[in-house]
Amino acid sequence: QLIVDFVSSSYRMTEDHIVLKYAGGTVAGESVADPASGLVPLLTTANRTVTAADNTGAGIIAALATAVGNVKGAGDIEVGTNRATWMRVATATNGLGNFIANADGSVALGGAGVLRPVFTDALADGELVVGVRKDYQYVTNGGLATLFSQEAYLEDALGAGTDLNLFQQDASGLRAEFWAAGTARCLTSFYLVKLAAVTPAP
Repeated sequence: QLIVDFVSSSYRMTEDHIVLKYAGGTVAGESVADPASGLVPLLTTANRTVTAADNTGAGIIAALATAVGNVKGAGDIEVGTNRATWMRVATATNGLGNFIANADGSVALGGAGVLRPVFTDALADGELVVGVRKDYQYVTNGGLATLFSQEAYLEDALGAGTDLNLFQQDASGLRAEFWAAGTARCLTSFYLVKLAAVTPAP
């Protein structure tokens, strides 16, 4: 069960990386580089980004409002981010000392609606991708393919130059692979928000 859980978690993380962070390049010895598919590099290149002036409630709300105001897609707007970043958003306070987040963790932008987070560990701290999820096209070719073996030889499998012969050491290995690609069908349906940098304590 631990192996199944690990493969499932890695699969979801890889999907999130393709959608949010993949900046292009070659995979598995390909001779032709793949284009960028991640929304963060695409939005950065297109200059569809805004950085919060500060991490007060007013600064964060203003940045989120700028992002929502520049999203052109029709549909529900969501916010992709990691939990640590959303905690900074949710615990920011307004001028009255109240949290800007509602009791359910959402953030209201006045008449512009309510933003709810979709959590992913693929995004770095301080990054929030705002947009209409259906305007991103993600395709796969077949499902997840796995190969189980007890006869593989793994060089430096355990680090420090330690090799692993699965047959001799009564071990087993599992390889999982899948083919997927993604693209923003309409990049104007998305916007990147960055929180203000936090200066670490001395």
